[in-house]
Amino acid sequence: MAVLSVLCKPWISIINRLEKWVRYQGKDLPIDTDWSNSIEGSWYLPPRQHATELLFLSTGFASATTYCLSKVLDPTSTTWHQLSTFQPIGPATPVEYLLTFSLFSSLSLTFAHKIIRKNKMFMLQPCHMGAGLLLLTLCNPNKSSITTSLLFNIYLHTQWGGIAALLFPDLRDHELVGETFNFFAVEDIF
Repeated sequence: MAVLSVLCKPWISIINRLEKWVRYQGKDLPIDTDWSNSIEGSWYLPPRQHATELLFLSTGFASATTYCLSKVLDPTSTTWHQLSTFQPIGPATPVEYLLTFSLFSSLSLTFAHKIIRKNKMFMLQPCHMGAGLLLLTLCNPNKSSITTSLLFNIYLHTQWGGIAALLFPDLRDHELVGETFNFFAVEDIF
C-alpha cells in the first residue's frame, strides 16, 4: 500500500488543480438538481470525477489520435494515396456559395444567442463543432489539399451530433427572436 500511496501523490495534485478549473468553468452550478428549473443545470457527476475523466480520457484520446494520424499520414498507406490524389469534380457552384453563407450566418447567430444568454460553453456541443468543421472545409480555397480532405472526413464522423440534435431537440430555453427557427435551420443546412 505504501507504493500505491507514493504513486498517487503526483496524480492527486494534478486532479486537485483540474477540479478547481472544472469548478471555475461551471461557475455557480449547484450540486443538487433544482427540478423546478432544470434548464440551468447541475453537476451530474461531481467536479472531481469530471477532472479525473478529463485527465485520463484526454490522454487516451490524444494517444489514439497520434497513433491513427501516424497511420493515415504514412506515405505508403492507401489512405495517404487517396488523400493526396483527390481532385474536386469542378469549381464551387452558386448553391455551394449560398449554403456556405447560410451556414456562416446561422452559426454566427447561434454564437450571438449563446453570448446573450451567457452560455458560450454550449458552442462546444458536437453539432456546433461539426458545423464549424464543415464551414472550414467549405471556405478553404484549396479543396484538393490533404488538410481539407482530413477535416471533411472528420466532419463526416461528427455528423451524428446534428442528427441527434434533430431527433432530440431541447427547445425549453428558446426565448430570443429567431432562436428556434435558427436551431432547425443550422441542423438542416448540414
